[in-house]
Amino acid sequence: IPTWQCELRCVYCYIPKQDGRVMSLTTLERSIELLLTCEREELMLQFFGGEAMMEWDQVQHGIRYASDRAAVLGKSVRFVLSSNGWGLTPERLAWLQSYRVRLELSLDGEPEVQNLYRKARDSTESSYARSIADKAELLKNMDHEVIMVAPPVTASQIYQNFFHVVDCGYEQVQI
Repeated sequence: IPTWQCELRCVYCYIPKQDGRVMSLTTLERSIELLLTCEREELMLQFFGGEAMMEWDQVQHGIRYASDRAAVLGKSVRFVLSSNGWGLTPERLAWLQSYRVRLELSLDGEPEVQNLYRKARDSTESSYARSIADKAELLKNMDHEVIMVAPPVTASQIYQNFFHVVDCGYEQVQI
């Protein structure tokens, strides 16, 4: 968890949002070193949060550091980045793709549902408008899936929310 900060205030998120709480590079590197002590040759490092993309430099450092250290040890590390997608740009996606990072991206469905349960921290912003709803084309060459949270209150809308995500251009949806 590079940071506990996030642009969203999702109703069902269990991570307490704490501005300024950021993992130090020392802790990041020590965590990677601990991971690399595993006997397995193939390992996975997942960046989660808060919103990991808010600490982009740290995510890049962690991926480079883990890749380099794993190579020295004759191991390989695959990476997963969980994100709300707000910080995705073509440049960042190209960089992530060069390290074969798998993205787990959030979109809960239609705008009303997204905005109700994945509220923007800034109440003047639409969570849906900043979401990945219109980014499927950008992501077509990336390994990714969409995580769609369906709280019990929206269970009766699961069908239309699921197909909304699919209609946005996403083929892999985890509910």
